[in-house]
Amino acid sequence: MEWRLISKTLMKKKTAILLAIFGGLLSAQVVPRLLGDSWIYPTGPSTYYSSNKIYALTVTPAPDRNKGKCVAVLKRSDSEANQIAWQRTLVNPVEPLGAMITNKGDYVVTFDTWFGVGKDPIVIYNSKGKLVRRHSLKSLGLEKYVQWVRILTGDEDGSMLGDMAEAYIRCSTASAYWQENAIKFLVKDERYLIVRLHWGMLLGVELSTGRVLKDVELKALKTEIDENVRREITSLLASDKEYEQVKGALIAGQEKYAPAIPRLRELLKSNARKASLEALAALGEKVDGVIIEKDIPRKGGA
Repeated sequence: MEWRLISKTLMKKKTAILLAIFGGLLSAQVVPRLLGDSWIYPTGPSTYYSSNKIYALTVTPAPDRNKGKCVAVLKRSDSEANQIAWQRTLVNPVEPLGAMITNKGDYVVTFDTWFGVGKDPIVIYNSKGKLVRRHSLKSLGLEKYVQWVRILTGDEDGSMLGDMAEAYIRCSTASAYWQENAIKFLVKDERYLIVRLHWGMLLGVELSTGRVLKDVELKALKTEIDENVRREITSLLASDKEYEQVKGALIAGQEKYAPAIPRLRELLKSNARKASLEALAALGEKVDGVIIEKDIPRKGGA
């Protein structure tokens, strides 16, 4: 995170305003998100599989947070010898929080790091285990969307607060939850990683180079991206896990995905009813007799 020095002239002009606004933000919404994260040290290895189940990545955490790094082994699990493709220490001090392997085993992508969501958000290794790219939120172009950064550093023109409407990524003291309600998938013969963020922004990364895709490149992939998004919506809504149902409802509403309407109506009877109702409203559907918290009148109009 890059912290800016504020000049004395800016301080004179903006300190009073900043303190008033910043104080309000702290009391109203930021403090709950700045409380310390609770992490339990991993007790054993984690294994991730390619979607065809041929490749398996097993990550063994470092024995101590301050000593060494985690060790990853990529194996081809469909062979009798359980052939090792590569073995190496990863960049993570403890271990990543997730991983994705292409079906050919030519790329491994890890996400975030233990004790810090948003640190090493995307790291790519090739078929020999060589590091292709170690991304940060800044290199991915996401730093400007982080709430805490926008509050304290302001915009590049020197203004203090900037446009808070763009601060989509909530934070705690140690983490920036950029993957919250996001979906991830591979396209174009698994050459590109696509992440759809919770506000609808698409992030694309070329696995062979780690290069972030430009908007024009994402537009060229629109048909395949749309197919994957619809597939993810259907899968999430069909899940029996509440958080996946909520995520599916959120995306269905944003994408105006009409085929999801029958399932969204079913979920009105579940714990995902609020998200489903909001999705149905976004789709132009009227639902009678359903009350959610924000619809309940409160005394004094609050």
